[in-house]
Amino acid sequence: MPNQLQFETSAYLLQHKDNPVDWYPWNDEALNKAKLENKPIFLSVGYSSCHWCHVMEEESFEDLEVAKLLNKNFVSIKVDREERPDIDSIYMASVQIITGQGGWPMSVFLTPEGKPFYGGTYFPKNSRHGMPGFLDLIKYLSDIYSNKNEDVLKSSEKLTAMLKIQLEEKIKSEKPNSKIFNEALESLKSEHDDIHGGFGSFPKFPQPLLHNLLLNIWNENSDEESLKIVTKSLLSMAKGGIYDQVGGGFHRYSTDSEWKVPHFEKMLYDNSLLSYLYLDCWKITKNIRFKEISENVLEYLNKEMLSKEGSFFSSQDADSEGIEGKFFVWSKEEIFKTLGKKDADKFTEVFLISEEGNFEGMNIILERNDLNLSFNERKEINHLLKKLYQQRLKRIPPETDKKIITSWNSLAIKSFAYAGILLDREDFIDTAVKAANNLLESNTYNENLLRSSYEHQNSNKKNNPPGFLEDYSFLIDALLEIYQVTGEKIWLEKALTQTEKMINNFWDESQNSFFDTSKFSNTLILRPSVLQDNVVPSGSSVAWRILIKLFSITNDKKYKLIVDKFISTASNQITHFPTSHAYWLSSLNMYYSTPLHLCIIGNPKDKKTQEFLKIGNQSYKPNRIIITASNDTEGKNLDITNEKIMLNNLPTAYVCENFSCKKPTNLSEELNVQLS
Repeated sequence: MPNQLQFETSAYLLQHKDNPVDWYPWNDEALNKAKLENKPIFLSVGYSSCHWCHVMEEESFEDLEVAKLLNKNFVSIKVDREERPDIDSIYMASVQIITGQGGWPMSVFLTPEGKPFYGGTYFPKNSRHGMPGFLDLIKYLSDIYSNKNEDVLKSSEKLTAMLKIQLEEKIKSEKPNSKIFNEALESLKSEHDDIHGGFGSFPKFPQPLLHNLLLNIWNENSDEESLKIVTKSLLSMAKGGIYDQVGGGFHRYSTDSEWKVPHFEKMLYDNSLLSYLYLDCWKITKNIRFKEISENVLEYLNKEMLSKEGSFFSSQDADSEGIEGKFFVWSKEEIFKTLGKKDADKFTEVFLISEEGNFEGMNIILERNDLNLSFNERKEINHLLKKLYQQRLKRIPPETDKKIITSWNSLAIKSFAYAGILLDREDFIDTAVKAANNLLESNTYNENLLRSSYEHQNSNKKNNPPGFLEDYSFLIDALLEIYQVTGEKIWLEKALTQTEKMINNFWDESQNSFFDTSKFSNTLILRPSVLQDNVVPSGSSVAWRILIKLFSITNDKKYKLIVDKFISTASNQITHFPTSHAYWLSSLNMYYSTPLHLCIIGNPKDKKTQEFLKIGNQSYKPNRIIITASNDTEGKNLDITNEKIMLNNLPTAYVCENFSCKKPTNLSEELNVQLS
């Protein structure tokens, strides 16, 4: 008989609705049941494309013996981390304090008041290889909760106090100085894998924020080693199995140091951030391979991750037909049968394919390291890859989680808009605009953002999780990107509207800090304020950057006041752990830099205005703000544009540094010279 998860919309929760475990979603009913019956809570957190979540479900949550013990002694709660990042961040921090590491599935044991007293990640059903078995663990924890309750409660209070210090309290300090960039650079150089690219050994994750920081450092001081680290990493990833050579898009991480064998799930956020980064590298180096990879990633998102309404799904599973990676790997025989011997022979000159394979008897398609294909050679190989893609479509695909997450969609919108202007892909800009409009409609309830919705969910959004700080800040950033690409003022106005809501909901004047959860949302054991960036930037670091941008655009002192207060609050943590705050450092570079503006006066629909917008976006200047205003009173109501006029009744560009502008021009050639 289905448990309480049967009424949920999350794909991850629905995967567990038929477990014999009496699962509840995180809600008042479950929490009140724990208090009423004085039972500890077993909290299990994961996401739909998580391979080890599926393994633990098979081994333990579908097991009648485990279910019987859980149902008798615990209130079991299942949480989709992608819907509730607040719950995930609080209890992941507790697991990291207890064990020194974290990951998913996350398994945490709480008092009825929600305070953690024990936690870990994946547990096998029975003990093995030094790992405690889940069956023995729940027997032990049930026993100590019943018979040593006072000790358990003391432990939970101590752990909760540590969490409050880590996630809520901030020590104010002086703003970081320029030395912090040198410290970060030296740290990243020491961690860089000079042979295979990336950072550390294995497992090896793409790190777009660290590479973005290195590009910022290169831009400021022409440190060529910084640029080499980025290009080495990106080209190595593009040759490896972490990149889906056949279908485009990046898998989540590599299980080895050489980018060969991936963990096969694909995440929207990884591909959105990486496509943007590859475009930046193309702008800087003019190496067409970076452009091609970025475009392929976005084409993958268009083909496989786009809903009919125009929003993006969150992830694709690693498993198909119950086997990890089955959808993505090939036998040599199938490749030769699909391509024919002549083309297959050409194919194997470029890619490493063998009878014995490189992954459980099959082949993950890897590009040979010693190749530097010409444009025509690459074109020919791409034609063969498309044939393999058509063949792969006949397979049973991995499940797609059709959750539409506001923050992750915003990352995709930003990348599509950026690629559209750089690659002359009007269809990419249209995709970004459609997705943004759809997000503002489908992921809004009572005029506030939602964290997520689902395809075709036109009503019944009352119980959808509310938007978090990252949902607001990422969306505002995406809206500003569309404004900088199209020049249409409506996108700036939409960004300003959401900014007011963000400040109202998440800024705490008494703490001089943004919090991850709204001041109007249901309370947990604490209100987290996570500053640290991860693979994805923190909501806080993006909020800080967009307020810097908006002050530069509007000259509204309110934004500057928050920017100055917040950096004082965040500085201590950033200074002590600079590479863990990579997006903060990239934004700190903007904060300290001389303001750079390109002001374009003209109708956004005019071809000359659009030409200026493209020129303004072509050079790598991450701190430059592009402001477009029409040549009327309403269009020029920003301080920086209100005295600027069109010359010769034509769209006119003003290149400004520290609010001092060069000679205005109507000519593209002259604008190029001024920007260079």
